[in-house]
Amino acid sequence: MRLVAGAILATLFLPLNAQERESSVTRYPGGFDFDLRHVRTDMSRETFSEEGLTFETNKKAGNDVVEVSVPDDSFVEDSTLYIPSTVMHNGRQYRVAAIRQWGLAGCMGIRRIIIGEGVRAIYERAFLMCANLESVSIPRSMEVIAEAVFYGCERLRHITVEEGNEHLDSRNGCNAVIDKDNLLIAGCSATVIPSDVEGIFPGAFAGCFALEHIDIPDGVEDIGRWAFGSCYRLKSISLPPSLDNIGDYAFEDCTSLESIRIPREVCGVGDFAFARCTALSRIEVDRRNKHFDSRHNCNALIMKEDSSLVAGCRNSFIPEGVKSISRGSFCGIPVSHIRIPRSIEHIEREAFSGLKSCVSITVAPGNPVFSSPEGSNALLETASMTLRLGCQNTVIPAGTKRIGDYAFHEGKLPVGLNIPEGVTEIGEEAFCRSEGLWYLLLPRSLKKIGDAAFASCHTLEGIVVQGNTDDIELGWRVFRGTPCAEHDFIKKWEEKKAPRMWYEKAE
Repeated sequence: MRLVAGAILATLFLPLNAQERESSVTRYPGGFDFDLRHVRTDMSRETFSEEGLTFETNKKAGNDVVEVSVPDDSFVEDSTLYIPSTVMHNGRQYRVAAIRQWGLAGCMGIRRIIIGEGVRAIYERAFLMCANLESVSIPRSMEVIAEAVFYGCERLRHITVEEGNEHLDSRNGCNAVIDKDNLLIAGCSATVIPSDVEGIFPGAFAGCFALEHIDIPDGVEDIGRWAFGSCYRLKSISLPPSLDNIGDYAFEDCTSLESIRIPREVCGVGDFAFARCTALSRIEVDRRNKHFDSRHNCNALIMKEDSSLVAGCRNSFIPEGVKSISRGSFCGIPVSHIRIPRSIEHIEREAFSGLKSCVSITVAPGNPVFSSPEGSNALLETASMTLRLGCQNTVIPAGTKRIGDYAFHEGKLPVGLNIPEGVTEIGEEAFCRSEGLWYLLLPRSLKKIGDAAFASCHTLEGIVVQGNTDDIELGWRVFRGTPCAEHDFIKKWEEKKAPRMWYEKAE
């Protein structure tokens, strides 16, 4: 079974392009940060306010149809918010069709939400970080609920769908929303998953901070993308024998999760499935599983068909015979030593991003693709002399031509970094979100710096460019979110050489 219900949402709203997402508010899968200050409003829509709510017309659905949101947290403590199905404005009646994406985000005072009969949709992250929300009542008219609508609603314990809804229900008092295809769409810390549920929808429990343990009943076949993402207190989870797929980012940022056992029918595990699970110390696979194993008690998840390592933990080692390492396998995992065996032929980018605890990197002699010159604590792709992975003790080897994409991404760096002569390119997000770097020396040989290469390096204050800045091609937002981005020198350099986004051009 594969989750397809999300395809319905494409007709209701269009999510932002990845490059139109900015930093400073909330972090989502893959490291993106969203800032609603830069979300462009569709100028063809009309907006008006009534009784403290904001309504925006949706002309694609008709001039009399609006979507609702809240302009700010204007609700007092213990308040109940009623979302009406119709609203009068300037003598005209409008139908309220949906609660907008991020529509009630951050409304800390709301305790209870009652959605009026006639409202048909709740868009993505509509109730984001409504931290004091305790109960939600969903009407018979509701047809679609999008991904992660209750992210950060840590006190939410009561979710009810009115009887008679043809699309959704909260059967058996389960405190969850389930659709007619038996997919659990949204849950909370008090959810008891019914025995007839067949899949967990993307983001269903994402940001459920109070969730500590959950039993997934036999019959569930699919755990969707980011289904349990950022469940920080989740210590244990029971996966059923029926499970066959775990989606991308499914358990990302479950920082209290200590162990996981992969059942016998699992045949697919997505990228970043256990990224940033910092307490995860044991990964086991049912010996009857035909698709995965954890050979030699390596505490890692390895696909048998192509010998690719798809997930690791703090106690993992990479056994000889593994040929590739997938995206996000060790993302944010607190490993201190990385040893690449002779058999490794391919490492996907972001496989090791976020290695703040790593102090050494070595490659076994005889590896035909990768090397690690003595004392370098670096992973080199030998043929291209590209540094693919570094750590806080890395010494960039002589002869290195390129710093690869995500090479030091979210890692820990020394106070000063001297990029040696001979390096011609620094890849996309190579040092993005790295910690500890205060000053940077760029060589005369440098010709290109990729998108967001030093973005969000929050301590980076000083840069020395030994060559001519006119000869260096800059990517998008190379120094975004760094102190040095405010220097006139950097501003002029980016103004002259870097691409700009639509909202920057408008400004």
